[in-house]
Amino acid sequence: MTTLPLPQVPGEAPPPERAADGPTGSPSTTAPRWLRALESVAGLLSAGVAVAAVVLVLAAVLAPRLGGTGLEASVGPGLPAVLWSVGLAGSAEVLRAVRRTMPIALRAVVAVATLVAVIVWLWFVWWR
Repeated sequence: MTTLPLPQVPGEAPPPERAADGPTGSPSTTAPRWLRALESVAGLLSAGVAVAAVVLVLAAVLAPRLGGTGLEASVGPGLPAVLWSVGLAGSAEVLRAVRRTMPIALRAVVAVATLVAVIVWLWFVWWR
């Protein structure tokens, strides 16, 4: 099915021509496939850290106050684990949100740094 173009409204300039793949020079359309895949994995991991940070904050606040559950003697995950989790989740999500304004090389560095930070977080916070 084809459509006919709408007639031009008198007094308006015609819209500028756009490339078929989006605005010229847009970082989001010029990023290579490997970088988009790397950013997707980094974004998923940072979202997972954000969910885990919320769980750790709730555990730190609620565990000592839950009477009758056996958790009242617990102190929760500890302040360093909570702060590291919240800091990593916040910074990773902010960087994920602004990545489209960055040059491609910096986007790759940010994605790799996010992956390394999540692996270090898993080692020192989750598995220790």
